[in-house]
Amino acid sequence: MLRSSRGGTHALVRAVAFGLAGVMALATIPSRALSAQGRLASPVKDSTLVALDDNGLRIHSVDGRRQFKLRGFLLLDGRFVPSDRTDALPNGFAIRLSRLIVDVNVNPWLAVRLMPDFYVTGGTPAMADAFFDVYFSKRWWLRVGKQKTVFGWERWQFETDMAFAERSIASMLGSNRDEGAVLTADLANGRGEVAFGVFNGIPDGGANGDGDANDAKDFEARVLLRPVIRPASQGWTIGASATHGVMRAAGTSLGLPHFSTVAASQFFSFRESSGAIADGERDRLNAFTFVHFGTMGFYAEGYRDQQMVRRTTTLSRVSTSGMTAVVDWVLTGEPSVQGGVNPSKPFDPDKGQWGAFQMAARVAHVGIGDEAFPVLADSAVAARSATELGVDLNWNITRLTKAQLQLTNTSFRSGATTGNRAAEQFALLRLQLYF
Repeated sequence: MLRSSRGGTHALVRAVAFGLAGVMALATIPSRALSAQGRLASPVKDSTLVALDDNGLRIHSVDGRRQFKLRGFLLLDGRFVPSDRTDALPNGFAIRLSRLIVDVNVNPWLAVRLMPDFYVTGGTPAMADAFFDVYFSKRWWLRVGKQKTVFGWERWQFETDMAFAERSIASMLGSNRDEGAVLTADLANGRGEVAFGVFNGIPDGGANGDGDANDAKDFEARVLLRPVIRPASQGWTIGASATHGVMRAAGTSLGLPHFSTVAASQFFSFRESSGAIADGERDRLNAFTFVHFGTMGFYAEGYRDQQMVRRTTTLSRVSTSGMTAVVDWVLTGEPSVQGGVNPSKPFDPDKGQWGAFQMAARVAHVGIGDEAFPVLADSAVAARSATELGVDLNWNITRLTKAQLQLTNTSFRSGATTGNRAAEQFALLRLQLYF
């Protein structure tokens, strides 16, 4: 039994891909990649063979063509859920992430990154990034290995650069890191970037992938354009991304997403214990924009996913939509930029300097299509939608050190045996140390 029509998402994905191919014809002048996790930097031209500063510990070859660079970061959290009275989400202190970043420039055309996780709250230590970049020119480059996929933008941002301590619930509509290859080209005059990738394919919900249990692969594409460029890395950027692939249950993986709040409380899943599995095509569309002028910044992103899900004789194309919007304001006058605030007066009490302060507000929403209920998902357990409202205050102590206070309220439609699941309040204190 087939519930719901195929829809036009697959055609739109192909249209975006053809559009990206046309945009690539604009790539005529070498420029710097815009991506937060973009092309690995070339060796820094230091006056000594060994150097240590805000760019990390660097060791150079005598000729300066090779470089070893070591950096890392530590995220320390205090997590509190006052709405939880059952200890299902216990209040407490935790190490959110602990990572080292090892970049090696083998020569001017080949670079390697290893980024191991030494500790992950609620997970197992693993290798977050393990890839190499090959530069065919100053304009074209290829990345192969475990990396962030090119779908969406919020998950593409580096953890330490975001205005909010935790990503929004809308970021659940994308996957995180997967194994594959991405070909990227810089567009003319520094005004954009296009990327085409092929990955093993992993479920939504912020999942990470290691290996693949089937032959199906995901094909992904993303384009960024900068209609307005201003000094200090400011201006206006727009972008879109799309994927097409096949998700099927294989091995222990059912191929289905699980959606959770910023407090890591699951609010949606399919009836997996009753036989629900992924079984067919998955198409995803995404569009985003961010604007930074002076001390103000704005970012917005939207998602539309469609995935074939089967349970016994019912096969449905389930749609999921999401959005998030963030506005930020640097209170101490520094420029608002996508890569985080750089204090003009880093913390130094002897000099009367206290760093920079930034405020941000966010709204996010995730909605699951009616075709999922009641056969594929149970509305007494799985919410039909979730809406998040949040504020964040950042104290940028130095360029590499930041303290954050994030407060969020997430409300739900359905998700309880009677009526709506109770709203969730979450308070997060974070100390971010980057070296």
